Amino acid sequence: MRTPSSTPFNSLFPLDPSHRVVNNALFMAGTEMREIKELDHETLRQHNSKIHGFYGRTDGWVPIDHYEEMKEMLPTSLCLDSSSYF
Repeated sequence: MRTPSSTPFNSLFPLDPSHRVVNNALFMAGTEMREIKELDHETLRQHNSKIHGFYGRTDGWVPIDHYEEMKEMLPTSLCLDSSSYF
């Protein structure tokens, strides 16, 4: 398995410390996409009081049905924005 420091992006910007943040975020996202295949309902319920989420109706990244499913499972942890607020 490759680590964040062994990815090609590191060699592109060796003197810029901010590249490490971007590199680590991309590495983490890639790892999550490969390894997380399903929702761990029990862990979410167990840590409900520590979870806070904000879903945007218009961001196009997460479908509204995902919000509705999570809101059922974690009723006090999630917030849905409304374009009327902006």
